[in-house]
Amino acid sequence: MTWLLVLGLWLLAPGEPNVDVALHQITQMRAAVGEAPPSQRQSAVELLLETRRKLIADHPDDPRRAVWLADQAADLFMVLLPIEGSRLTCLFGLPTSSQRQRATRVARDLCELTQEAEIAIADALLAIESAPGYPRDMAARLRRRRLADQERDRRIPFLGGIGAYLYARLNTSDSVETKRLCRRAVQLLRPLAGVLGPRLAARARLYQGLALDCYGEPEAAGELLASVAADPASDPTDRFAAEMGQVSIVDSRRGPAAALTALQTIQKRYTDPSQLFYRVLVADRRFMLLGQQAAAADPRRRQALVARAFDAYLQLLADHEGVARARVRGIVYAKLATATAMFGGELSSLPPIVTAARARRLARQADSRPEAIRLLKELLARSDLDPTLHAETLRELAWALHAANRLLEAAARFTELTRLGTEADASRSIKSAATIALELYRTRPQDPGVSDQLRRTLALAIQSESDPAATDRWRYEAARLALDQRRLEEALSLFDDIAPGRWWLDAQFGRALVLQEQARAQDGPAERRRGFQELLESLGPLRNALDADGKDGSVARASQSASVVLMEARVHLQLGRPGRALKTLESLGTIDAAGMAPSGVGAQLATVRIDAYDALGRPQDAKRALQELIEDAGADAGRILLGMLQLRAAGVRAVAEGGQNRETVQEAAVRLGPLAEALHRWIETREASSVGGSQSDMRLEVADAYRLAERFTDALRQYDQILREHPDTLQPVYGKAECLFFLGDDLAEAMGLYQRIAAVSADEYYWHSQLRMLQILDLTGHNTHRIAPHIRRLRQKDQQLGGERLRSGFEALQKKYS
Repeated sequence: MTWLLVLGLWLLAPGEPNVDVALHQITQMRAAVGEAPPSQRQSAVELLLETRRKLIADHPDDPRRAVWLADQAADLFMVLLPIEGSRLTCLFGLPTSSQRQRATRVARDLCELTQEAEIAIADALLAIESAPGYPRDMAARLRRRRLADQERDRRIPFLGGIGAYLYARLNTSDSVETKRLCRRAVQLLRPLAGVLGPRLAARARLYQGLALDCYGEPEAAGELLASVAADPASDPTDRFAAEMGQVSIVDSRRGPAAALTALQTIQKRYTDPSQLFYRVLVADRRFMLLGQQAAAADPRRRQALVARAFDAYLQLLADHEGVARARVRGIVYAKLATATAMFGGELSSLPPIVTAARARRLARQADSRPEAIRLLKELLARSDLDPTLHAETLRELAWALHAANRLLEAAARFTELTRLGTEADASRSIKSAATIALELYRTRPQDPGVSDQLRRTLALAIQSESDPAATDRWRYEAARLALDQRRLEEALSLFDDIAPGRWWLDAQFGRALVLQEQARAQDGPAERRRGFQELLESLGPLRNALDADGKDGSVARASQSASVVLMEARVHLQLGRPGRALKTLESLGTIDAAGMAPSGVGAQLATVRIDAYDALGRPQDAKRALQELIEDAGADAGRILLGMLQLRAAGVRAVAEGGQNRETVQEAAVRLGPLAEALHRWIETREASSVGGSQSDMRLEVADAYRLAERFTDALRQYDQILREHPDTLQPVYGKAECLFFLGDDLAEAMGLYQRIAAVSADEYYWHSQLRMLQILDLTGHNTHRIAPHIRRLRQKDQQLGGERLRSGFEALQKKYS
């Protein structure tokens, strides 16, 4: 039975099992500890200990309590403490915080449990002796003898003596208390040498010797430790501990230089690949002894001794025959990180791997991560990095930057990393770089630095990825980016390069979006018609493929299929076939508009249907369709109307920015009016708290829609109401200025608003306001001599004068007044 199964049975067991059930569970758990993999061993041991702890607490009067207490102490020392090498590392090496916590806890619990066990065993023996008929009860006398011989005289003092020594070494810094505990350890362990089996007797002598050294009797300690080291019955870990204990004695009597010589002798005996753990502890001890020398040395020699101390670990890298280099490197990194935490000096004069190890440890915690990033950047600037360490440092820096939410820098570092290491390393790095860049782009799509980084990263991913499926994934993302940025030819080429497979259908859907944008961007009616016709021919096969792929109920495919139907209906509208558009929409059936996102299928369906009715000259049907939508949506009507209004407003802006003639723009804009009116009425009938979002934001969409529809008076009323609540918000200030400009009733106020905008804005609002102020001067005939010089000054800021859409307006004025 695996330990996981034992865990499951324990969790399903009754809340208060009787003693026999609990003992059976403990027996199973004790066996299962040996089956647990190393990464889960501690959890298995903790489960065993907790089960027995509960048994002891729930049955304080059970005559077996002394044995249970001793069992608990034995499992703490024999099973829990050796995990991760904590026992030897805490006595002779540089422990991690988890090793130290484990060892100090075991030392404390050993002392408490064995003291309780001493009392419990005395009570148990007295209870047996006091029972009626005891002198004649052979079974009772045997039971008493067994308890006295095995528990009172052997196991409990053995564990108590070890616990006393460990507590003295690990849990107290008071010299008087330390000596008291070591004296108790010697007193408990000394009588055991002749009554225990050979291996346990050697272990008792080991801890007696260590306690004697701690107590201040190094000669007696040395004799005992030498006997353990030479005893063939000793456990290998005890032999090693005895040898390291002898080094400690040499250090305390003759100093660190002599101890280093003794340590060198020990090191020669541990060269087998299976003895790596011991070599690491020797390196720990060497580091500490050299550190002692450095602390006491002349400042001129101190740095050289510190470098020698750290070299104790670097030698492990040079001598790892029979052990995987990656394993040794991981151990060395961990040890260097622990060692540098003890070292208060400058790292720059030490080998670069020391700084790398320190930075890796610091990078794990948020509060120390900025320091890690600084160290890693400094490390990359060094000229003595070998290729392996360079790649490791770059990777560590990339992940540290990612953890610090500095995603743009992280993506750049991962991209840099793809040029180093193996093909597998490059593939992992470019995947990380591209994933981070995509994550960042989704949150900051308007940031040119982010989009440029994503574009470079995806280009490198396409070029360097060896897996065709992964390459197609990056092509798809690059095509989507190109589509977002209206690099339509590039997007189309990338979508066309994607082979049949995981990304092919998504690519075909993206291709349709490109064809739609290309058709809209054509200059002449004939060209636009040809573009929409080409798009229409591709949509039927695409929809069939999406429907076939979505038979398993895929929500994504169903959404794409619905989008294709809507796209087809829009194309029919563009081609002047509103009747065909309505017929196409029928295949979508009834959509619960209230359950759709504002820009989702429900809002789009209603928008296209209303556009079709308008195009057919059926305004009553359009009005009825809009009213039905509002009634069906209920409380969500405002959300749906807002989505529809945003979609239609975006379409108007696209037509206007695409260079269409004024009649086409006006035809598109006039359709905004009814939607704006509907949302306006809905807002007016609701309390501000029930709108489900910001009432001012909704009102701003209404105002902008009225303005786009050239209903400037209606828009002006909305802007004024918004500005009464939010006087410093830029967008309604701009909207009001535009209304005043086109109405022409108060150009002076418009000029003041544009000046206010230009003073605080640096984006398109700034350039649009600059153009409007010059146009007002032109319209009023005031200070027209300033127009051309002002435009020349603006060109010094931006040769493009805010972009192609605005530049023609500036150039017309400059030509007029030059």
